[in-house]
Amino acid sequence: MTEQQTNEPEVPATNLSAGTILSAAREKLGIELADLAEQIRVPVNVLEAIEKDRVPKNLPETFIRGYIRSYAKKLA
Repeated sequence: MTEQQTNEPEVPATNLSAGTILSAAREKLGIELADLAEQIRVPVNVLEAIEKDRVPKNLPETFIRGYIRSYAKKLA
C-alpha cells in the first residue's frame, strides 16, 4: 500500500503555544496588532493577552474561543 500525501506543510514537533503561533503568523504577514484588532473587532488588550497565553478571566470561554477563531481565520 502507498502512503497518502497531503498538501499541508510539515510542522516541526515543538511545544509552541497557540499564542506564540498566532503572534508569529501575524508578524510574518506584517499585520500590526492594532490593525488586526480593528479588523476583527476585538480589543487590543485581549489580543495581547491571547498572544501571551494569558486568557482574560473576566471573559466567558465562548468569547475567547471565538476571538481565537476570528484571529486565526484572518491570518489564513
